[in-house]
Amino acid sequence: MAKEKIETLAVLDYLTLLPNRSGLYSFYSGLSIQEYVTAMFLDIDNFKKINDTYGHTAGDEALQQVANRLKDMQSQILTSYRFAGDEFILILRSSQSMLVEKTAYQCRQVFAKDVTLCGTKRRIGGSIGIASYPKDTDNLEQLIVCADDAMYKVKKNGKNDFAYYEKPTEE
Repeated sequence: MAKEKIETLAVLDYLTLLPNRSGLYSFYSGLSIQEYVTAMFLDIDNFKKINDTYGHTAGDEALQQVANRLKDMQSQILTSYRFAGDEFILILRSSQSMLVEKTAYQCRQVFAKDVTLCGTKRRIGGSIGIASYPKDTDNLEQLIVCADDAMYKVKKNGKNDFAYYEKPTEE
């Protein structure tokens, strides 16, 4: 019983109760290289400002509310993870374009609704990067890097949106 609890806690984020980075890597180890997988890398925009302005308790509240909204989206083919800090990863066991786009719009809705920070409703935003295996990379571990790269493109271009990974052009 104690061993099972320790194993569960090792792959679960204590704050959001989502699987953590270790849980994500466990998931990866169980994937077949024949599977089509899409990673969505989500980051709360201006999260440091939330912590600096309202305190870390408010930051924790924002993380929990975003996590709960992501949990509501989960299905047999969609799993949410807390990757680190204010970063979340969604793994969609598909690369079908219509399903990926629908999921990306659902992710935007996670940030469309205000969060309650210390009893007050506040608007937050989120930047989302999307990459698919094997379309964007032939390496499952590199998939997160590609999605992260796409998310940073969103941050550079004004935030609170989503973008698909684009392979760098060779010159």
